[in-house]
Amino acid sequence: MNQALGSLIPQGLIFALAVSTVSANDPPFAPCASEAARQAQELTNDLPRSEPVPALADAPTPHEPPIFDPRTIERGERAVIWGLAGIGFTGIFNTGWTPPDPHLAVGPDHVVLITNGAIAFFTKDGTLTFQDEIEDSFGFWGEIGASSLVFDPEVIYDPMSGRFFAMAAEAFAPGNRSFALVAVSDDSNPNGTWHKYRFETTALFGNHIDSPNIGVDNAAVYLTADGGGGATTYGILTFDKASLLVGSPPAIQNSFLLPTATESAGLPPVSFDDPPALYMIEHRENSSNTSVRLIALQDPLGSPFWTTIFLPVPSYGNPPEDPPQMGTTVRPETFDARFWSVAYRNGSLWATHHINGNRVLARWYEIAMNGWPDSGILPELVQSGEIDPGPNIRTFFSAITVDEHGNAAMVFARSAPREFISMATAFRYACDPLGTFRPVVIQQTSNGPYTSINRWGDYGAVNVDPTDGLTFWAHHEYAINNSWRTWVQAFTPPFSPADLDHDGTVGILDLLALLAAWGTDPDGPPDFDNDGTVGILDLLTLLANWGECA
Repeated sequence: MNQALGSLIPQGLIFALAVSTVSANDPPFAPCASEAARQAQELTNDLPRSEPVPALADAPTPHEPPIFDPRTIERGERAVIWGLAGIGFTGIFNTGWTPPDPHLAVGPDHVVLITNGAIAFFTKDGTLTFQDEIEDSFGFWGEIGASSLVFDPEVIYDPMSGRFFAMAAEAFAPGNRSFALVAVSDDSNPNGTWHKYRFETTALFGNHIDSPNIGVDNAAVYLTADGGGGATTYGILTFDKASLLVGSPPAIQNSFLLPTATESAGLPPVSFDDPPALYMIEHRENSSNTSVRLIALQDPLGSPFWTTIFLPVPSYGNPPEDPPQMGTTVRPETFDARFWSVAYRNGSLWATHHINGNRVLARWYEIAMNGWPDSGILPELVQSGEIDPGPNIRTFFSAITVDEHGNAAMVFARSAPREFISMATAFRYACDPLGTFRPVVIQQTSNGPYTSINRWGDYGAVNVDPTDGLTFWAHHEYAINNSWRTWVQAFTPPFSPADLDHDGTVGILDLLALLAAWGTDPDGPPDFDNDGTVGILDLLTLLANWGECA
């Protein structure tokens, strides 16, 4: 680190991470070569011999960093639209970086957006309260030494701690190094102090960290990333959450390598309900695959170890095509079938990626984890399906989430030979037939073909509002006059007032909830007639709504 810059950084806000333990003078983070080899052998021993890791020849094409062109920077007038389903508003305008890689987090009163080139805070009525670059000395992480190539950012809201966490990769830094950049808000309002960290990752990834993800549970913060240049090693970094929440150097930190033939694995941003492990999911790289790999990471702050299995799923492969769009031969690059988004809640792992077929389509899964591996019961595929709006239409770069009631939502890009690329959403009630989502809703459409570069996404985000637990907030990309911008859309599935457990149908659980409140005066349902007590008229109202999924 530059000595002059180091003298300006507050004590405790910059840390080096993931350097070799060979020398006693090096920070003790990454495993030495023999330890990494031992871990690799343990993983290899854990893999079923009937389904070996794909050969290196099947390895994925490297996921390329964004490109910066200052001539494309855009500043425009923001739109805010109130609809029956919820509010929508312009997120971030073209920052000069392509693709934008839009991500979002929703707190009690604010929405935080992050893209390549920008981090922004909004109130839930669409009012912008803060925006800054994420790269260079003048940007969000500038005070701790961030250099010019900061990309692939993510932001999450952790309801367990009431904090926002932001993260980005920093590659090709001075001295041919790489870093993981992390920031943690000091409370649930992002407009205040953030504790910022710059963890060196050169020993794990060389000078090119790529496609990072961040996740949290009750005790730990997880960072995962690929090595650049097509490396088939996946790095995992773990920190004690308590230290980061108060702005201290991590009291506990571990790093290790997860050998893989596919680079990226997906992990949930927040592991609700205290699962026995951090669950990750990984695609396969063969031309036709009938399984995904599930990974359970345990003891992350002690002596981390993992268990893996291959779970049978419907056949899939890497997208055989890049999706067409109207008015041009330029097609967005879809790379591979990696899991772009994962969620965990109520004992189930939900995941999505785009896959092959006659058309590239977003596929999703719900997997019952069954308390694995501690329970001794293997995970099971509950349901899966594709988001397929109709002939010739493609869906790609999808994200997924699920609320505490089991209702799920997705956001994704959509295009066709006779459609410009759009941002679209879909949801399903917990009571819907297995393998189905409700009809797709287009939220924003580009006003022409996007031809500036063949990149789109590369991902999006959808979150559950922690305040009501029912509203979904989605963030993705669209283009106006060949310049990208992002859109935020809130939408709440319509629930019957008599649907007291918000699963999409009025049934026995709702009846039991009404009977439990019999004779009381709740503020709202199940006192449907607002006469000051739950009684026979309220029961009749509930029975009148009894029936099928909404």
